[in-house]
Amino acid sequence: MVRLRIGRVPLLDSDPLDNPTGVDYSDIYVANDDNYLYIRFTLHAAADPFTFQQNIFIDADNTASTGYGANGLGSEMLIQGGAGYQEKNGDSTKGHHWAALGCGTGRAGTQFEVRISRAATYALDSTPVFSSGTIALVLESDAPLTSGRPPALSFTPSNRRRWR
Repeated sequence: MVRLRIGRVPLLDSDPLDNPTGVDYSDIYVANDDNYLYIRFTLHAAADPFTFQQNIFIDADNTASTGYGANGLGSEMLIQGGAGYQEKNGDSTKGHHWAALGCGTGRAGTQFEVRISRAATYALDSTPVFSSGTIALVLESDAPLTSGRPPALSFTPSNRRRWR
């Protein structure tokens, strides 16, 4: 796996320490090459961010009205427990997008990277997941809140990142 070199990839967003009892996202970096989308993130304290309580929602078609409604996005892809799930057309029960995500599970740490093929296809109809040049992401932890705002590190449609 290619490791994102911090300093070469600009910081996309930073989230303050606000969820000390669960997985608390800190910094996120997103990059791509011709073959993969790379999502690198850090945590404020060591934890396993690939359990059923943490979600990475990806709005892969640049349309909030499609996909599963998640923090203002229309998520076509869900990463949960280290696996990818199809959320196309608002249904998150249709199974995996692909077999290998390129992310580890079961280990606590503070730095993680996920690699997703830009050629990923949907399990049901084999159409491409990434059908536009713009995506949006939400990293979400379902741990109890300690402040008045949700524990999601959100990248809303106004902060979408373009493929290069």
